[in-house]
Amino acid sequence: TKLIAGGNHEEIEQVELTNYETGEVSYLAIDEVVINHGYEQDTELLKNSNLNINMLEDFYIAGNANSE
Repeated sequence: TKLIAGGNHEEIEQVELTNYETGEVSYLAIDEVVINHGYEQDTELLKNSNLNINMLEDFYIAGNANSE
């Protein structure tokens, strides 16, 4: 699975999906990506770290197509 940036490298336009049982690769055009790791909102680790992480709406990690 890969995230594919648009020509301007400022947004993600497609996701490459691989079926690991068949090896078939397909592409899905997208408007945005939501990555969810876990089931509960827990931003304490980020809030208590020394890292400068830009949060949106006190929940989402801000980023761009270059994972920056």
